[in-house]
Amino acid sequence: MIEVMWRAVVCFLFLWLGCGQRLVQVERKGRVFGSYVRIKVIGEDSEKLNRAVDTVLRGLHCFDSLWSVYSEKSEVSQLNRNLRGKVSAETKELIEMAKSFGYETDGVFDITVGPLMRLWGFRGGVFKVPADSAIRRVKQRVGFERVLVRGDSVFIEPGMEVDLGGIAVGYAVDWAVKVLVSSGVRAGLIDAGGDIRVFGARNWRIGVQSPRGESLTAVLTVRDCAVATSGDYRRFFEVDGRRYSHIIDPRTGYPSSRCIGVTVRAPSGVQADVYSTSLFVMGPDEGRGWLERHRDVGAIFYVLDGDGIREIRMGFDE
Repeated sequence: MIEVMWRAVVCFLFLWLGCGQRLVQVERKGRVFGSYVRIKVIGEDSEKLNRAVDTVLRGLHCFDSLWSVYSEKSEVSQLNRNLRGKVSAETKELIEMAKSFGYETDGVFDITVGPLMRLWGFRGGVFKVPADSAIRRVKQRVGFERVLVRGDSVFIEPGMEVDLGGIAVGYAVDWAVKVLVSSGVRAGLIDAGGDIRVFGARNWRIGVQSPRGESLTAVLTVRDCAVATSGDYRRFFEVDGRRYSHIIDPRTGYPSSRCIGVTVRAPSGVQADVYSTSLFVMGPDEGRGWLERHRDVGAIFYVLDGDGIREIRMGFDE
């Protein structure tokens, strides 16, 4: 299954219901994309709500089967094995979106970073700090712009890999919202392993967990948007007191260490998914300039400051 690379930051989720409205709420839970999924929906008819959620859960599992790098039968695995292949319309769209985000982030977001992940041991290997020469050599196999889409086929070069884990969950969550809204759902929340999308005329409060503990560092009040987080605390190893996380900067070939966590609020799930990873790599200094050009995105960076953690907010009014 596609492994979600973000620790869930949601500790509490509260719904503010309007007084006098005769609405019902349905909540369902499951597992997909290698993590949990929780769906809360509000509407007038519980039977219709349950049918809509059933449709969404089936669709999420279908997407997982298309994009999982851990399934030999998935379209992504077959592409990586054969270096070419016909793909579904959804896979084609997702790859084209990923390439677009690659250009938008000046190469920070890259769906071909897999060979570097493997070199550092984050792909079923032994964790290690590679030699600079090895990093330079493997970097030559990384480059989202060299993934070619021609009609319904995708082509990559020998030694390259495609991994859609940094964008797939956000895309799937956005698809799920479209299905729910078209089914008459008035408002709702989807939490897929910490990638959260809320919709409808309701406010939700989302607790943000500390990157170095279980306490809350912030509570965000959000409406009709998405929230996602990335950090160095889910998958990492330490050598000589230095932490190396699984989030690698494709520009350098090294795990990013400019911050220890970042929580992003964005208009859509796919944006929050991609931008949380990208802004973690950028860190607050580089990220500030990027966020100034993306006024509809907010970010909370967490950086080590002596023995404590400093919070840096950008693009949030509260």
